[in-house]
Amino acid sequence: MPKGLAHGFLTLENDTEILCQMSEFYWPESARGIRYDNPYFGVQWPIEIQVISLKNRNWQYFSP
Repeated sequence: MPKGLAHGFLTLENDTEILCQMSEFYWPESARGIRYDNPYFGVQWPIEIQVISLKNRNWQYFSP
């Protein structure tokens, strides 16, 4: 994924794995994110989010 691209995934099957290609090596200490349910972006997820990682639950809400 290119630098600066926000992305999110919603899987519809159990035990799904996602593989991503990135433009640089992944450094966990440099990771940044925004909440999946941030009202600023207005994403309409097609089904209710049932399982989400602790890391992704704890991202801050974005506001300009």
